[in-house]
Order: sequence, then structure tokens, then C-alpha cells
Amino acid sequence: MAKIMSLFPKQNPLTRLMILALRLACKKQLLNEPFGQIDLEGSFAGLLRRDFIEAKTIVYNKETHVSWFVTRLGKLALIELGYNDGC
Repeated sequence: MAKIMSLFPKQNPLTRLMILALRLACKKQLLNEPFGQIDLEGSFAGLLRRDFIEAKTIVYNKETHVSWFVTRLGKLALIELGYNDGC
């Protein structure tokens, strides 16, 4: 965790809830299931602020949809914490 957090020295460490939410998002991403703010409960803003999750916009049949995904930085944070769930 020290390597990742050294990139962001002014940020607090991840809470247990944030780690659980990031792992859940990662698992949903592996299963190609959508996830969003409701799924990540109170950790959504913190993960978004740390760039551990991002949104991408998809246009399908002239409709715009937003899809969230775990970034490479988020995956590295999980690996550094010892969670090698395959994400």
C-alpha cells in the first residue's frame, strides 16, 4: 500500500469499507455485470476521487449509457493490499 499511497501523499489510507467496495466492483467487472453508486454504498466518492474507478460513456442505439470500471490504479491497490482475486 505504501507504493500506491506514496503517489497520493495527502490522502488518507483506504478504509475497510472502501477496500470491500473496490473488491466488489472488481468482481462485478470480471463477470461483466454493471455497477454504480448504489452497489458501492458510501465508498463511491472516495474511490472516484482517488481514481480507483472511472466512468466511460457508451452510445448504443442513439441512447447514451454510463458504465463504471475499475482502473489500473485500483487494481494495483488491491494487489498491493494482498487481494489477488484475478481482477
